[in-house]
Amino acid sequence: MFIRNLNRNVCLLATSVCLMFLSQLTAAQEEPPEVEVQDSIVEGQRCVSSRPIRKTEVLDDQNILFYMRGTDIYLNHLPKPCKRLSESGRFLYRTTVARLCSADIINVLSDTGLGVTQGRACKLGNFYAITKEDVEKIKAPQEIKPKPVPPAEPEEPGTDQMGEAESTEDAEAGEPPVIEEK
Repeated sequence: MFIRNLNRNVCLLATSVCLMFLSQLTAAQEEPPEVEVQDSIVEGQRCVSSRPIRKTEVLDDQNILFYMRGTDIYLNHLPKPCKRLSESGRFLYRTTVARLCSADIINVLSDTGLGVTQGRACKLGNFYAITKEDVEKIKAPQEIKPKPVPPAEPEEPGTDQMGEAESTEDAEAGEPPVIEEK
């Protein structure tokens, strides 16, 4: 009796799995195919192992690069700017499980002249795997393009305005401009 019930349960489970697979397959066929975009937003990972961290580099008050042994590089984007982080360029972190995770706390290190002290405490964000090329792009100075100036409004016909030549002549002669009344 037990084996017969077990076989029936296994058959029901296998049937359920097949139906779920088929329903997902038909749903996937109904949806339009997604186009892969190179510059799409990628999800960061919550934690990285702290043991292979070779060095860190503070980019600004909200972004830190973590260089790992080998070629792996992670960008950590803090959820909020951490005051004086870029000014100091140094921070302290402590781990107990050999992993550094989002929501772990870092402390900005400040040189007071009498020694190094712990300053502001800030929370880390997710870690994003990036390439050396990405690092170069991030560090490259951003070209600031001036905003285009809109063209001047056209003058309304019938308004009396002095031309540039008239105003220059009058200014040289020291005489006030003559305005004709209509």
